[in-house]
Amino acid sequence: MNDSAHIEYFISGHGYGHGVRSCAIINKIPLHIKVTIRSSLPREFFCEELRRDFDFLAGEFDYGCAQLDGVRISIPLTVENYSRISKRNKSVIDDEVAWSRTNKVTLIVSDIAPVSFEIAKCAGIPSIAIGNFSWLDIYEPFAVSHPSIRHLLEEINSQYAKANLLLELSPANAMCSFAKRIKVPTISRGGRNRREEIADKYNFDPSKKIAVLYTGNYGMNGVNWKRLEEFSDWIFIGVYPVDPCPNNFRVASKSEFPFPDLTASADAVVAKLGYGIVSECLTHGLPVIYLPREDFAEHEFLVAEVNRYGYGIPVSDDQFRMLDIRKSLDKAEIGRRSPASNVNGAEIAAGILSDPASYLV
Repeated sequence: MNDSAHIEYFISGHGYGHGVRSCAIINKIPLHIKVTIRSSLPREFFCEELRRDFDFLAGEFDYGCAQLDGVRISIPLTVENYSRISKRNKSVIDDEVAWSRTNKVTLIVSDIAPVSFEIAKCAGIPSIAIGNFSWLDIYEPFAVSHPSIRHLLEEINSQYAKANLLLELSPANAMCSFAKRIKVPTISRGGRNRREEIADKYNFDPSKKIAVLYTGNYGMNGVNWKRLEEFSDWIFIGVYPVDPCPNNFRVASKSEFPFPDLTASADAVVAKLGYGIVSECLTHGLPVIYLPREDFAEHEFLVAEVNRYGYGIPVSDDQFRMLDIRKSLDKAEIGRRSPASNVNGAEIAAGILSDPASYLV
């Protein structure tokens, strides 16, 4: 791309996983390329994650799923809210096309809002999708109980088909809507082992085992967190508070200890599986004690990936809510596994976005 290049980058606001990996890519894009982020995630998040200048224009272009908590979703609310977003998108397409043209956008990138590719097509601008699943993959099973969503599935499929290229992140779902794709390795931010600093800051013995506890920004309902005190040989660290708070739990400051540094310093992760968590565990060879997740198609192939590397330790929903995890922690104590070797997806994706003409022929 030349000095007048301008990427308009749509990022889903469903949780922070899309934002985290998008920022890892954007940080690798040459500084002379202008980047405008379109997302419902707060601007402050991007200020924390990005090490370069960017423009930001808030907008909600996809919905994701209606979360009851970190692992459970409401299918009826998801269908209702995506229907709302779809109607709104139809009303703003002309305005969005005009904005892209007026601001001389040269490439539209999206992780992974369907309407962004329709905007690109109408504006005559090439578009590249980035993701390890599509919302079509997630929503298709919902049609069994909610057949009214079928017309939305057809719309989503049609919009995705307008993309010029998919950068398929590993591990990935089928994403059959996209005709042309390039497989990209796992995207990971990496991190530094700062175990001694963390122990000093939060006043615990650094010889104790450390587990990063992450249930997502939607939280977890009905868990008696005080039971973590029964595992006195472990220190649990998270980026969100829990209530009631056990005496062996610490809330880490994300500005002082970014999440990749926490995982690089830990002995295990206790989490719901999302792309970001899996990529962190692959990078550092971390065992992950993970919760089941119903009605979300991404979960199945993320489970397959952590099991392929020998990292996965499943617990049932009841076991987690009762914190019956002693046996799982004992398995995690075996220690780190061999890290995955190919986690340089951010560099590869950024290279493609920086010179799209070579890949869109």
